[in-house]
Amino acid sequence: MKLSTAVYGALMLTMTQLSAPATASTSTHVHLRVKHPQHHETPQHKHLYHVTGPKSSFKQLLDPRIKADLNLDVWSIKPAHKTHGKHQDVQLKADIYATQDAMDKISSQQADAHLQIGSMKATVHTKQQWKLHVKQYIDYDLQEQQDRQAVRACGNKTQGYMDDIESLDKYTSSAFFDCFRPQDEVFTFLDALAEANPEYVSVYQNASTTFEKRAIPAYKISTQGDNDSKKKKKAALYTQALIHAREWQAGAATFYTMAALLDGLRAKEHAVVELFKTYDWYFVPIVNIDGYIYSWEKERYWRVNRDNKASKEFEGVDLNRNWGPDEYFNLDPSDVSSETYPGPHAYSEPESKGLYDFIMDIENLQGLVDMHSYGGQVLRPFSDSFDSPVEPFGSALVALADAVAAATSDEYASMPALDLYPAYGCFDDAFYREFNFTVPALTIEVEGHDFTAPQKTIRKVGANINSGLRQFAKEVAKYRSTIEKKGIKLP
Repeated sequence: MKLSTAVYGALMLTMTQLSAPATASTSTHVHLRVKHPQHHETPQHKHLYHVTGPKSSFKQLLDPRIKADLNLDVWSIKPAHKTHGKHQDVQLKADIYATQDAMDKISSQQADAHLQIGSMKATVHTKQQWKLHVKQYIDYDLQEQQDRQAVRACGNKTQGYMDDIESLDKYTSSAFFDCFRPQDEVFTFLDALAEANPEYVSVYQNASTTFEKRAIPAYKISTQGDNDSKKKKKAALYTQALIHAREWQAGAATFYTMAALLDGLRAKEHAVVELFKTYDWYFVPIVNIDGYIYSWEKERYWRVNRDNKASKEFEGVDLNRNWGPDEYFNLDPSDVSSETYPGPHAYSEPESKGLYDFIMDIENLQGLVDMHSYGGQVLRPFSDSFDSPVEPFGSALVALADAVAAATSDEYASMPALDLYPAYGCFDDAFYREFNFTVPALTIEVEGHDFTAPQKTIRKVGANINSGLRQFAKEVAKYRSTIEKKGIKLP
């Protein structure tokens, strides 16, 4: 097929950009060390590599056109050091799940970029000049096996933990939090808390639906009954977890926060009582139920949902790339085999479409948080643009995120999400824009060094997130006050 002059010119320009020499901030000498596995591996078998290098090199490596060719699954990326100059080429460290073939391409500084302009497609073979160090290889087959054994042993050891749930002074002391739990145990536990505390907890059994037709429940913690129409409607907050199936620690921290808030209400803890005089708090503890079940039964590191409509070979849509608006959706198209495949269009997935409708029906919503793992970061919009929110919203959002990070623990850093890598169709970006910046939205990556976190860390991480989310509630009020002092009327 003959290319039009315009398409040909666009392709040639892009090819030139991809093949251009590195900037002065990127070394032309590559020092890359790859520790090779000693056993035979199939072409699609992946391993975890710890990669360090300057931000400029990561920017090249994680260009969506390059990242797609190498099929890199970035688990975590953050600054290698806590302090650095604002304009320095900051050293980053990342955990990247990839094949040995991808590592070999990085070693030889070779990568293919798959381009599409209109209906025209082209593949550009590029020579890269990045300075990245691959420091370590981990056998994740063994790690996954050990993790499953530990989780199974903990579950067996704590059988019967629900028998004394009604007699506990603190729900956070329940043996439920000794272990990571599958979805049926999670909902049994949370439903028991709701049944024991009808004055505080309302359950929405069908906030949304999964691809495999499972109901996604939501829980509202409140001190005002649904039928009490005489009282003024309070403001609302929304928190969700496990939009990515493998992020068990983020889910556990969210369950812990729900239990801790109920403990505070039952004990008449002043700070918690005052919080709920202002807010109703909605929680969706497991967004990606299908994927979460699959991560327990089949593949521990499963990320996406279980939608296989696009391809019978590759299953799953990344639900944190499936949000709107359309003009920011899938600006760097991903193959259906990608871990970040966003689906055919915004809100194509029943999980995200149903939750969008549920969230938009919440009256007087004033803040949202999406829980993830891992890395110890409080991320603020945007993931898809270098532009900061217009003032005074931008400065107010920075202050809010900084305060949440400080309250969570000294293991957390506050930063724009784009400091990690570009991403399109993310939850927090979508709702921050949906409400014209008047409703702050954050992503929190809980602390840790792996998706397979030690179970002994569940309470520690949960307590930190409980502190951070309670601070978020306080900061939402300050955010609104800051905006209103600038003469902007908020809904």
